[in-house]
Amino acid sequence: MKDLEREEDLLEGRDSRHAGGHGFGAFVLGAAAGAAIALLYAPASGSTTRNYLGRRARDAQQRANAVLKRGVDAFDSGRTRVTSAVKEGRARWQHVKGHAEGALEEGRDAAIKIVQHGRQAAEEADRHGCRCELHEGQRG
Repeated sequence: MKDLEREEDLLEGRDSRHAGGHGFGAFVLGAAAGAAIALLYAPASGSTTRNYLGRRARDAQQRANAVLKRGVDAFDSGRTRVTSAVKEGRARWQHVKGHAEGALEEGRDAAIKIVQHGRQAAEEADRHGCRCELHEGQRG
């Protein structure tokens, strides 16, 4: 049951394992802490250090955005493949189920006809005076 709920969550874009984006928040917090430490120990002037840190922060942001985009693209691609596979599986199941139901119905109909023919044959034999011994449970 949990697998079905997990599948539905993935198909609808919900992934409870990554709710809240804790990993990205930790990355941003780490980057901010690193920038603060760099400011404390910077050997260059204030404006030079600020320019340097600004460039580094923009570079880090661009790299993080690129990684995030690749992750989102990979997730979307995977979700599309899973959705397609589930739809195909359901269609195949319906096809097989339909054939099985049809075969079951044909078998049931054939069994009914066999019983009817047997009863008719027994009645015909009774009318002609032929007595057949049937074991208990065979007639009825």
